[in-house]
Amino acid sequence: MDDLLRVEGVRAAYGERAVLHGADLRVRRGEFVGLIGPNGCGKTTLFRVVTGVKRPLAGRVTLKDRPLGEIPWRERACIMACLAQDIVLDLPFTVREVAQMGRTARLGLLAGETTADRQAAEQALALADVAGLADRPITQISGGERRRAFLAMCLAQQPELLLLDEPTSHLDLGHQLAALDLIRSLNEREGLTVLAVLHDLNLASEYCDRLYLMQEGRIVAEGAPESVVTSDAIRRTYSASVLTQPNPISGRPHVIIGRRKPGD
Repeated sequence: MDDLLRVEGVRAAYGERAVLHGADLRVRRGEFVGLIGPNGCGKTTLFRVVTGVKRPLAGRVTLKDRPLGEIPWRERACIMACLAQDIVLDLPFTVREVAQMGRTARLGLLAGETTADRQAAEQALALADVAGLADRPITQISGGERRRAFLAMCLAQQPELLLLDEPTSHLDLGHQLAALDLIRSLNEREGLTVLAVLHDLNLASEYCDRLYLMQEGRIVAEGAPESVVTSDAIRRTYSASVLTQPNPISGRPHVIIGRRKPGD
């Protein structure tokens, strides 16, 4: 498989505070890759660099072997779609209108919406399980429903690469699994390439082909879940006492936690 996305030697900072210290990452075409690590380790900053929102101090990001900064926004949006954590939309657009926003990059400068655009938006609404909310203002639905509406917007773009920052935040367990089942299904059936920042180690282990583990602005482990989600690595990186063992259903690594007793 060829690399769809490459990150090489990326350093980034906020003012005087260095956040990334030479991060390297690659996503091959057709992969589902997860980025994990404790709070404050630099996952979201790396995500912002990859999406072009934040400019790195050093290093480079290439998309389809082209420097990210040299790709016009419209062309870039036809290649990759991004679901960030902090999307704010306080205007009362309907959920259907939000999904249709995902077609913006594919419209001609003077062209209106086509039947194909409308069909893509409706399909995305159904895939994200928000078709029943299509006529509701996005300001009048729950946080989890909003998250799924924004996922529909990303799917309506029909991208080659889907970038997700905490895609299961604000979702209950059922919708977490449904969202990741959908993304994995699109990955396997349609060849959609995925890079996801994930907080839940067990979900990351269960759904991803490969994982990158971050600590203090550096990639400290990379590989299949079996080689990354280990008791020693998680204890060391998260400063947490855990055990890992194979999930009895899937065989993937499963992190087991226990309540600390007084005096531990």
